[in-house]
Amino acid sequence: MNRLWQSSFCFAAAFHWCVPVIHAQSSLAPVLNPAGLEDQRLNLLSPEGYQLIEQANQALQSGLYRRAEDRMVQLLYQHTDSLVPLPRIQEFPLRNFASVPEFVNAWYSQLPDDFSARDQDRNKRSEAVRMGLVPSLEFARFFPQHITSSDWDLVLCDELMNRAELEAARIFLHRYKSSPVIGLNRTYTGKWQPDFPMSKDAQLRIGVRRVVLDVLEGREVVAKELLEALTENGTEDIRSLGGLNGTWQSLLEGFFQQHFGGTRPVTQFLPESVLRRNSSRIFESGELWRCDISALVDERGLEQKLDVRFKVVGDQLFANTMNGILALNLTSGQPLFGEGDEAYWLLRGHQQEVAGWFDSQIPYWGNSTPVVDVVGDLLAARQGDPALTHHQSVESGDIQGNSIVVLDLAEEGRMLEGFPLKLPVAQSGSYQVFATAPRIVGEQLLVGIRENQAFQCRHYLASYDLSGGTLNWRCFVGAARPIANRTITDLVSCGLDVIGAQAIFTTNTGMVASVDLSGQLNWVCSYPRTYHPLPSAELETRVVRRSTAGFDRNAMAVVVAPADSEIVFSLDLRTGLAHNAYRDPSLALAEVYVTPCGQMLLSGDSLWQMHTADDSKRVPLLLQSSEVKSQHSICIDGDRVYRVNGSQELYEVSWDRESGKASVHQSSLDISNAHQIQMNQRLAILFDGKMLKAFKAVPAANVNEK
Repeated sequence: MNRLWQSSFCFAAAFHWCVPVIHAQSSLAPVLNPAGLEDQRLNLLSPEGYQLIEQANQALQSGLYRRAEDRMVQLLYQHTDSLVPLPRIQEFPLRNFASVPEFVNAWYSQLPDDFSARDQDRNKRSEAVRMGLVPSLEFARFFPQHITSSDWDLVLCDELMNRAELEAARIFLHRYKSSPVIGLNRTYTGKWQPDFPMSKDAQLRIGVRRVVLDVLEGREVVAKELLEALTENGTEDIRSLGGLNGTWQSLLEGFFQQHFGGTRPVTQFLPESVLRRNSSRIFESGELWRCDISALVDERGLEQKLDVRFKVVGDQLFANTMNGILALNLTSGQPLFGEGDEAYWLLRGHQQEVAGWFDSQIPYWGNSTPVVDVVGDLLAARQGDPALTHHQSVESGDIQGNSIVVLDLAEEGRMLEGFPLKLPVAQSGSYQVFATAPRIVGEQLLVGIRENQAFQCRHYLASYDLSGGTLNWRCFVGAARPIANRTITDLVSCGLDVIGAQAIFTTNTGMVASVDLSGQLNWVCSYPRTYHPLPSAELETRVVRRSTAGFDRNAMAVVVAPADSEIVFSLDLRTGLAHNAYRDPSLALAEVYVTPCGQMLLSGDSLWQMHTADDSKRVPLLLQSSEVKSQHSICIDGDRVYRVNGSQELYEVSWDRESGKASVHQSSLDISNAHQIQMNQRLAILFDGKMLKAFKAVPAANVNEK
């Protein structure tokens, strides 16, 4: 039932007030180009689906709008999960596929302006809200029943801003001003045009909300430039914002000063910024405390194939060793709950010990990077065997698999009812594993699943209810051959990132996909794999980056750095179409990071910031170079970034409030062999693979600017 209503919501979204009218002399058709996918298998639209589109187009050209609409509704209900191939973009080595609902959205733009199911549209929207199907908006009471299509995206944007869900608010604001681009041959291009001519009033609605979002996100330079542009265009009409009366100009200027300083008093009318601005910091040389992690785990220390990443939440620090969860109090370095070495463990040894996972006779690809996700009082983590795909010598019956745990920190780490989650026991020639770290989003838990078969692996994104661990939905993304076709054991976790109401799933098999939080597949992008043809001996010795992705809010794009490719590419968040692709060898190990104020960073052997060039394309701008190839770690603390590279170097990056230029500060602190850093407001926590060390923060000195 949920899937049907979700389809109805997508159908209703087609009647957007600002979409220009395209009369129906010719009709929109999908591109027939399923070839060129290497070994990937996707759920492409069937011949029956193409037939429905052809019938709808014929009815549209004959002026039979109701019949055409009926065929498109049938397409939605019968082929919602299918993908439509998009035309190739020659300058990029990528293939793109859009969902049927997105195709239908574009198709509906062809209807004449006087034909509209406005009442049906409004009712479906209201019902979608009542059923809780609007992503991130579970409370229907916020929405009056008279919402029309012209107000829909703005109402969602405003409500999300008031609830501090800023990424999702920005996405809906972007959708408000978008319209489909129809190809010259009347084929579906997948593109949505965000900058078509709009009325002055519509431009003002968008501009005001963009300023508010930029301020709330701490983007002072961007907010100031946009505010000045709005002022130049004139905004003197008497309006109301957040219950306050006055001109848009006076209200926005007061709001700006409230967050970034100034003498003008203003009544607070929107949530406080999530950022807490802080001055530049580096660290005293004296240690406050240290903790021998290797002694807590075992006498040999952590297995090198486990690249354990620590997580700081306030004064708490967590670490996932795949067979347990460590928890420390940052003030003292002592256990978060209780006393003694065993008290350091929230959870321990409920599955196979680390030493039993790795066979010295079997080659491995990459390192597993176990992490935790902490939202409020809940902690989620993947536990058990870290391998996603086992070497062909390992019998499926011998594979124990892994599990997902969710712990209640308010109850000193008590396991939630219905957890741990486990997948079915392996059968002959087939087994399933949790392929990503879990993510807590509202009342659901998202996790990627890989189903390994003889010659391919199938990828799914699944949602589980936090209340009881029951399955909400399971979305098939695609299938492909694993790395080196099972001649090597794959330890590299798939990527899972949540951007607004979308989950970005990087499979490490030449595919990245967007799935909304109701389980609807939005798009898939196929990219060239670098490591697939390499022999297992070379794969085992290769340094491999983690799969990472981040939201570029300036370009409304997602920047992806997959583990199975050396390219970094930027995709339109709505359609998955390429904005740019970077093949520079220096970026082969670069991972994606995003600060709360929207700075896009790539960190590998060196550090880059995504910068808008003169041609308006985003390009990597070198901030800090490194002469040695070594492990590195990035820590984001408010609007500051800290980086260690394993060679006794610690850097802080900050951005000037007026100019927006980046400044890099270097510490003289003795951090010998440190390759990971974590921060809270007062402390720096450094890890060298064995020992955790805590240092106190002190002011820094500027050493260079970029």
